[in-house]
Amino acid sequence: MGFDTLASIGAAGFSAYLVGNVVGAPVAGWLTDRLGRRKLLFYTLWFYILSTVATALSFGPSTLATCRFLTGVGVAGELVAINAAIPELFS
Repeated sequence: MGFDTLASIGAAGFSAYLVGNVVGAPVAGWLTDRLGRRKLLFYTLWFYILSTVATALSFGPSTLATCRFLTGVGVAGELVAINAAIPELFS
């Protein structure tokens, strides 16, 4: 099944990305306390890279939405981890 309209591409991509950000930030904050800031920084970076590559390889609206959701989770995790790790890395 292909893309029906450009609106479905935009809705699937942008909405799923925002939902991924909302879900990913608290999860990453919780994992930061469990795993450590430095570890989570690199884990979320790899998660973000892999989900971005998967987004580029998506073949329909449902896979695009899933991959964009995972990309949003990765970006939110990266933002949480980098904000917590910067003082630790440069002190």
